[in-house]
Amino acid sequence: RFYSTGSLGQAPDLTGYGSKRWLAEFIADPKARKFYRQTNDGMPSYHAFPDHPEKNLLTPDEIKILAEYLAPVE
Repeated sequence: RFYSTGSLGQAPDLTGYGSKRWLAEFIADPKARKFYRQTNDGMPSYHAFPDHPEKNLLTPDEIKILAEYLAPVE
């Protein structure tokens, strides 16, 4: 899927790929439906439990800092 073209299937949604927002969402939960779902076997979810902060590996602020570092210019 890319913006309104295509549908979610075996590949991730590439809408906004590489942007700070896309990176932050991907870092937070790469197993989310729009990314790799259950086929992701390498990258952990760092913030998959927004309602249970104690279960997350990173805070939203830490994820934002990582995304800004990885995509400093938009």
